[in-house]
Amino acid sequence: MLRQKMLQDMKANKWQFLSILLMAFLGVYIFTGVGGEWAGVNHYRKGYYQETNLANGWVWGEDFSDSDVRKVEAIPGVTGAEKRCYLEVKGQDSHDPTVYLYGLKENTICMPKVVEGSPVDLSAKDKVWVDARFAEARNLKVGDSYTFLFENVPFTLQVAGLVYSSEYQYYANENDLWPDYNNIGFAYCAYTALPMQDYIVHYIESSKKSVSELIEEFSKENAEIAKNAKLISRFSKKQIVDMLKKADPAEFVDMVPYTQIVLTTEKDSMAADISDQINKALDGNYAVYTTRAETAGIAMMDAEMEQHKTIGAVFPIVFLLYEPYDPCAAYPDRHTESPGLYQSTDHPTLCELRLLAFPYRRRAGLYHRAGDPTVSVLQQYEQLLFPAGVESRI
Repeated sequence: MLRQKMLQDMKANKWQFLSILLMAFLGVYIFTGVGGEWAGVNHYRKGYYQETNLANGWVWGEDFSDSDVRKVEAIPGVTGAEKRCYLEVKGQDSHDPTVYLYGLKENTICMPKVVEGSPVDLSAKDKVWVDARFAEARNLKVGDSYTFLFENVPFTLQVAGLVYSSEYQYYANENDLWPDYNNIGFAYCAYTALPMQDYIVHYIESSKKSVSELIEEFSKENAEIAKNAKLISRFSKKQIVDMLKKADPAEFVDMVPYTQIVLTTEKDSMAADISDQINKALDGNYAVYTTRAETAGIAMMDAEMEQHKTIGAVFPIVFLLYEPYDPCAAYPDRHTESPGLYQSTDHPTLCELRLLAFPYRRRAGLYHRAGDPTVSVLQQYEQLLFPAGVESRI
């Protein structure tokens, strides 16, 4: 008896049951969909960080030595550190793109992930591994040659591979509102591939400084020049340039400026706690120290995932709590004034349209087609529900 009554009630209220089922399904679907998306991305990022050994901290300065690296490595909690040369160069093509170029002597931290081409080879003096998105935008393929400009000094390297970097999950040119990889990219090469000889020759030729001033400047960076300062001062600027052009390029590799020390820590949270120890170890001889939280390409993705997490938690709740205005409930007495109204057409009434969970203007609008008998029914129903002086909601 009760079973039969239940089935009768379900049949009589099938649209209500269906609407509840759909609302519950959509709420769970949205929650699991958005929640699964941010959880999945974060899980992938964690594995990506481990695979590439993403740094926990970056020390920026002018010219770090091996001694500086050893001092940083000696800090309690630091598990590894290495220096590298960071240069902001230009690509020599129609878009004049900015390229963040890294000259590497070793690469065990912040390793690029090669997706096409050969693995990174730090003994290759004429190869470069280019950002895959930049390469796609500029139509570069493995084996192509590409020319960079460093301080107006052109140098050409062969593309040996296409890579991604866990440091550059998000990046854009400062003049772009959103990332345009025609204008921005990054690349990695051996430190021996950097055009230090050509750069020094160009710098001396274009400089308005005297020979003695140039010797004084270079002596600060090179002990050999400081040792032979008196001998070098006997030559003219042109003679010095001619000798530099004929010199072995290998003699200039020690003049590569290492502008970064990247480091890893035992725990991610420790990176922010060792700032004072780094300052003490380097005696303040650096520009700035940053962690992942201050690295734009990483922090931007962290913030984006946090937003997705919040949306995944809040949106289903708001969706399920939303209850549109129901004139049938607002005017129960008028709901029964004209029972014959429901039998006047086979089309849904406004109360039945409520189950579709649309605002009333849009619900009624769904049936305002030429020749549709429901239009007149809705108009009659509106007169019953909204007497003179009461604002219509249809």
